[in-house]
Amino acid sequence: MAAGERPAVDVADDGAWLVLHRGAVDVVLVLADGATVVPLPTGDAGSPDVVLSWGETALAPDGTSLTVQGPGVAVLRST
Repeated sequence: MAAGERPAVDVADDGAWLVLHRGAVDVVLVLADGATVVPLPTGDAGSPDVVLSWGETALAPDGTSLTVQGPGVAVLRST
């Protein structure tokens, strides 16, 4: 991504979560209280790994969603 380009952003309709996508890294921010399932992008990027989190997280076995005990934050990197 060239300097000055903005990351892609996905936001829940109800404002419960937000995901910033930049290259192989996704930053998941959950603002809601309690367990929140956040859909993750699928494609050629590979399977994501949680590299850093605040709050409990659980990655779906197929890598298509992340459950975060909110409020919380997680940083994922696709391999």
